[in-house]
Amino acid sequence: MTRTPPGWDDASAWIAALAVGGFAVHVDLHNDEVQAAVLVLLVGGGLLGLLAPHRAWRWALVLGLSIILGDYAAPQLHLIARAPEPINWGSLVALIPAFIGTYVGVAVRSMLASLPAGF
Repeated sequence: MTRTPPGWDDASAWIAALAVGGFAVHVDLHNDEVQAAVLVLLVGGGLLGLLAPHRAWRWALVLGLSIILGDYAAPQLHLIARAPEPINWGSLVALIPAFIGTYVGVAVRSMLASLPAGF
């Protein structure tokens, strides 16, 4: 596996994963449909998998679990105007696009690393 880009360490990847997860929660809470949040999870996961492939499973978990935690915490913190609800365990399905996007990013990184030097 190739090295990560210069200046890109675990702390940077954690910050990026939390930022993408927070953005995915924001998109999820402000849309009636799930497609926009799924797109954020796919693209954000792909970028994280591309830039930090050695911890891909962690980035996918952060992204996928951010949706369920955000859906639960937003009413509790009065970030949205609705009554608090119990945890919706069906939101765990957000792990699917998060893992797909992240591991597609890892695959792209692996393919780019295997290209000849002058390509």
